[in-house]
Parts: sequence; C-alpha cells; structure tokens
Amino acid sequence: MFGSHRRGWLIGLTALGASGVALAGVPNDPLFLATQGDTLYRFGLAGAVQSFTLNDTVIAMAEAPNGVIYAVSEKPGAGAQGAELYRLDNAFGAAPTLTLLDDDLTRLYPSITFIGNELYGFNNLEDTLVEIDLGTFNETPVGATGATGLQAVGGSGYDAGGDVLYAMEGLSAPENLFTVDYSLTGGPDPTATLVGPLGHASLSLGGEFHDGDLWLATNNADTGFFELGRVNTATGFFTADRTIAGALQINTSLIAVPTPGSLGALSIAGLCAMRRRR
Repeated sequence: MFGSHRRGWLIGLTALGASGVALAGVPNDPLFLATQGDTLYRFGLAGAVQSFTLNDTVIAMAEAPNGVIYAVSEKPGAGAQGAELYRLDNAFGAAPTLTLLDDDLTRLYPSITFIGNELYGFNNLEDTLVEIDLGTFNETPVGATGATGLQAVGGSGYDAGGDVLYAMEGLSAPENLFTVDYSLTGGPDPTATLVGPLGHASLSLGGEFHDGDLWLATNNADTGFFELGRVNTATGFFTADRTIAGALQINTSLIAVPTPGSLGALSIAGLCAMRRRR
C-alpha cells in the first residue's frame, strides 16, 4: 500500500489532470477551442481540425482557473442588448454542449477573460470593462476604456505572470493591441495603452493568453481564412500559425488549454517514479 503522504500526492495529481490545469515545468502543447457562431473547432498546432455544432451561437469564451469553460451568447430578440452565460461541457468529448447558467446579463460581451478567479468582460456598446459575479451574475462596471482609445474589443487575455491585461480591437475598429490598467492604478477608469497594430484587417477575433504567449483567432479579411496565431506583445504584430477554416464575418472566440494527453502521461510517469522510490 502507498503511505498516506503518497496517497495524498496521487490524489492531488489526479485532480489536476481531471481539471485540465497545467503543471509548472511540465511541457505540453496547447489544445485550442475556437468558435465561429454555433460552430466549435477543436485542434492543436498540427493535425486535424475537429468541428462540432453547438446548441447556441458563441461570441466569447474564457476558462476559469479550476478548468470550467464559460461562454457568452447574444440574448435573442429584436433589439436585445444583453447576453446569456453558458458553461461549455464535454469540451474534449464527442459531443460538446452548452449548459445555460444565466439568460439575463444586461450587457453584451464580445470578449471575456479571467483575472484570477474573477470574470471580466468588455462591453463594446459602452466601451466599458465590467466584472461579472459568477455566484449572483451581478455586473459591476470597472470603468470606461473608450476615452483612451480602446473600442470594439474582440479579444482579450490576461498574463498572470506579468499581471498584464491585453485587449485587441477588431471588426469596426482599427486592429490594434492594447494593455489595460484593470486595477485603476492610473485613474478612475481603466487606462488603455496602445502597443501597436495587429497588421491585418479582421472581420472578428478572439484572444487568449496561455503559457507565455498571446494567442489570437482571427477571421482574416486579407487572406480570407479563419486563422490561429500569436501576437507579439512588444509590437502588437500578429503571425499566423495555422488555418482553421474559411473566414466569416461573425463573432469568434478562443481559449487554449494543456493537451489532456500530456497530463495523462504525467500521471503514468509519476506512478513509475513513485514505484522506483519504494
């Protein structure tokens, strides 16, 4: 039998593998989930692109630190300006599906991201950064971003290591990369600082910061393709890594997570190492 400390270590490792959380120092290629309307794409940096039809359209996605994936859809109805909040279930299985959590958010969020355990969304109608409480679904505006030039946010991502919130404009705005002072150290509103142009015309885009890279999924109007690539956080310039599908003028979103298989391999390696030390 394992000793009690070994059992605790194994249980902790198993929990990490189940949640999809990356382990520090463990190399793994990211697995991406991106959407165009009600189509969900699942793919890596190489290999096949899988596609699935969801039960609603998605305009933004974000993954919580505990591995739960949240998605936003536009509230149905003529002239509706609110949003519906979903949880994406079975994301790595044969039939990913959306589970409705709240159908009455008062604002529309084309981009959402987690900063720690808190969910934030960019509301383009007001050019405002908003904090969304996942317990009560209350929406608390942090402040306006439009006064400093950031408008029509299509994608965002938070670098926890550098404590930097990135936001990317798209669609009706010039395609630029900004940093956002979400903690209001520079004033009563979140100051947005221009980094530089993305370097292409985008019909829509979604972003994610993962493992040191700022990733972007963009419906690239210049090439005619829905592309995945990285954004240089020093210059703002986008470089495509692979093509996902044809470009559409429709909202898109992106998240990046550790490849589930790498966590399984880690668990096996950990068990072998434990047996060698017995």
